[in-house]
Amino acid sequence: MRTIKLLFLICFSLLSVTAFANNKGKNFDRVFFIIFENTDLKDAMDQPFFKKLANEGVNFTQLLAITHPSQPNYIALTSGDLHGVRSNSSVNLNVRNIADLLEAQGHSWKVYAEDFPGNCYTGSQRGNYYRKHNPFISYLSIQKNPQRCANIVSSQELLK
Repeated sequence: MRTIKLLFLICFSLLSVTAFANNKGKNFDRVFFIIFENTDLKDAMDQPFFKKLANEGVNFTQLLAITHPSQPNYIALTSGDLHGVRSNSSVNLNVRNIADLLEAQGHSWKVYAEDFPGNCYTGSQRGNYYRKHNPFISYLSIQKNPQRCANIVSSQELLK
């Protein structure tokens, strides 16, 4: 069986956590974005777990990148703009992002990044983890705040 690498999974939970008021969603309580790096849709759907998720939710199949290489697309996806990012080099951005917007409305969020080493790791690579695939660690408001940074965990947490 071919292994599919999970780029990052962003979980926006509209269910309350201790730090937030109970603020359930109007039409749903959780949103998951699963993004694969250079993975054919057919290969991803051959994986039972991802096929189940796609069948039970919404499967966007016509999303296109706005630039190349990868990191600027992830920055734009999570903050609404490239903010001058044009490469996969590590960047530190002092800009608003989707985590800020969610928290401002009392919603929680979580990112599952492949092999993220934890502890607000800001290095460019460790093992199978590549910072360029985890835009949230590029936001100073997250990387400099251990409580917020704790919302970024290894995708291995999904298997526990």
